[in-house]
Amino acid sequence: MGMNTCSSSAFGISSTIATAICLFGLSPAIAHHSFNALYEADGDFEIAGEVTVVRWVNPHVRLTVRVDEEEQAGDWHVEASNATVFARRGVPEGVIEVGDSVRVAGRPARRGRAELLASNILLRDGRELLVNEDNAPRWTDDTIGGPPEQEQAVQRR
Repeated sequence: MGMNTCSSSAFGISSTIATAICLFGLSPAIAHHSFNALYEADGDFEIAGEVTVVRWVNPHVRLTVRVDEEEQAGDWHVEASNATVFARRGVPEGVIEVGDSVRVAGRPARRGRAELLASNILLRDGRELLVNEDNAPRWTDDTIGGPPEQEQAVQRR
């Protein structure tokens, strides 16, 4: 029997229970990445404001951005890539700090919540953080977090 299979005979339980364990055991991994259920498909939404909270942890880096613009006023919760992926792509933990003024583009939450799945973040120093390496720059060509070959080209300038 392989390590990646579920078998009811191995534990003396019914196949129905074994199937349920296999399915529900996988559900957190599946549910964790159901961004389409949580966020609108249109990723062309922007907010700008001051960072009030930074949680640079896995499974996802999270920010709270205080927005003063009348139509969007309030604290927006921003979800980004995970800290490990950012580190692998050369994005240091301190790149975003409490008190920074940032602009964030991404997919807004469904049901009108003040939440955003970030695709791009314009940082305090003018660089643009590409949250996912396949995102295109939105505001500037001076980027961080893109594919390795793009990062090397930016560093050579």
